[in-house]
Amino acid sequence: MDKTMRLQCRVTPATQELHAHLETIDPDYRGKRLVAMAALYLSMISATEDAKSKQADIQQDNIVADDKKEQISNEPVSRPVASWIRGQMFNIRISSFIAVSACIAIGTSVSAKANGFSLKGTMWERASMASVCKPDPLLLYSLALKESKTSAGKGMIAPHPFALRNEPSGALYPNTYMDAKAVLGKYIAEDILTDIGIMQINYRWNGNRVARPEFLLDPEVNIRVGAEILCESIAQYPVDMQLAIGGYHTRNPKRELDAREYASNVLSIWRSLQRLK
Repeated sequence: MDKTMRLQCRVTPATQELHAHLETIDPDYRGKRLVAMAALYLSMISATEDAKSKQADIQQDNIVADDKKEQISNEPVSRPVASWIRGQMFNIRISSFIAVSACIAIGTSVSAKANGFSLKGTMWERASMASVCKPDPLLLYSLALKESKTSAGKGMIAPHPFALRNEPSGALYPNTYMDAKAVLGKYIAEDILTDIGIMQINYRWNGNRVARPEFLLDPEVNIRVGAEILCESIAQYPVDMQLAIGGYHTRNPKRELDAREYASNVLSIWRSLQRLK
């Protein structure tokens, strides 16, 4: 294998804008992002090489000499994929999903490891630490995936920093902050129940948490507001984790089943991410 490797992360205009903004806030941001990408890339290469080696061993073991075994049929035989291959493929795919999320939709440095990733030092952790209840940053990330997920290419999904959604116009995923800001007024005028940003903050119920609606298009502000909402729900349902998480979606007693179903989906995402730590 060529020992000279080039790390490439396909970015959109939205990503470039976010990276530029974050570099003005954190002088070390660019270096952290490149180190994280390098670590993840190397771990994926290592995993892929291990998978190829083991696959070659399996194929070699299945070779049977013509003079030692009678040919029974010319029809192709379907064999189950070895469990270790399924596990390795899963690990590579999930790692790629996190990397793609970091590159094109989150705009934050993610510390990649051979067997997982970390949100330490990112806006997810900062939002958690700034909140009253200090929720797991992975839980905030899981809520974002549930709320604003969009295609990141190659079968991957990621939260979108500028997502907008309301009943009349549906979902919109602007490419840049300026694009989102240009249509935000129209969305709110159509429906005050418009959901805004990476955590899909509902403007009717939570717009009062910011001075101007466009502030919710700042991912870090949006996540902090989301953390506040989650903490309030946890305070209301301290002994019922499902309702506490579901309360992020709705705390209407008449919609308890909706809240529990929503929480089940978020908990599933959260547990999957926890296994990568």
